[in-house]
Amino acid sequence: MSDMQPVLEILNDKAAPDPLDENARLHRDLESLRSRYQELLPVVAERDILQQQVRIAHETAAQNLARQIAHETAARNLARQEVLRAKQHHLGLFDFYQRNSCDCLESAFKELKTTAQRTNRCWHCEKDKPIKQIKECLGCKSALYCSRECQLADYTEHKQKCNRIQEQLKDEMSTAECVD
Repeated sequence: MSDMQPVLEILNDKAAPDPLDENARLHRDLESLRSRYQELLPVVAERDILQQQVRIAHETAAQNLARQIAHETAARNLARQEVLRAKQHHLGLFDFYQRNSCDCLESAFKELKTTAQRTNRCWHCEKDKPIKQIKECLGCKSALYCSRECQLADYTEHKQKCNRIQEQLKDEMSTAECVD
């Protein structure tokens, strides 16, 4: 009986794990892990969706910035061309008046002064303002306004012109891209 006694003590001992109890505990732990996984799954999916939305937002912002830069560059180039044409026109007038030594020189100066003043004139109220007070239309960059109120008041009249100017800019940009 002495050989069987240690085995009986082990069987009677409460410290020895019961395989059925251990299996039940493992089953509960597995179910708990499955439950936690099911809880975390929407969070992980939401995180992935948010990351995708952020990536799309960054790509869209980059594309919009590129379009804006292209638009502003085209508008600047168009403005430069207009300034050059105006300068050439006025230089031509000066050359003509100097060569012909006519009395019309005074009228040429008046025309130049009037043209210079127009660059500081509000398109709506037509008041001359200091250049620092003049704001340009954000769409076409060619209409000038002394205040937000004047811009809003002129909007219905300016809207069609603005759209035409923007279309011309797009056409010039696409033509410039073809040339490059």
